[in-house]
Amino acid sequence: MSNRLHTVTPVVLSSTMSSRVPGCSVYLKMENQQLSGSFKLRGIGYHAQQAVERGASHLVMASGGNAGLALSCAAKILAVPCTVVVPVTTAEPILHSLKLDGARVILPMSVIRMKENGSSGKHLERK
Repeated sequence: MSNRLHTVTPVVLSSTMSSRVPGCSVYLKMENQQLSGSFKLRGIGYHAQQAVERGASHLVMASGGNAGLALSCAAKILAVPCTVVVPVTTAEPILHSLKLDGARVILPMSVIRMKENGSSGKHLERK
């Protein structure tokens, strides 16, 4: 597997920012055009790809934001299951995007509460 999961994104001149820095031109790298919406797909996608090449059959990460989105995007492209453990404060749009990519989403605080109440400790997932 030698193909990169990220895309090459453009660099654009920011006239507004350049005008605030005398004698300099300020360029912006448009990483929001990555499939996951952030630059994080570059590194996380690379490591996910390496893990799958080494035999990983399931990818897992703790994240409440762009890192989790990058992993779920990479897992979808690589056709392997993915689990993202998120804090209870994770925004609904992030949870929605994770689920669209097919990630299993786990809320660890729910697991702690279940154990405190004498439950079996099975993970509680947001549906």
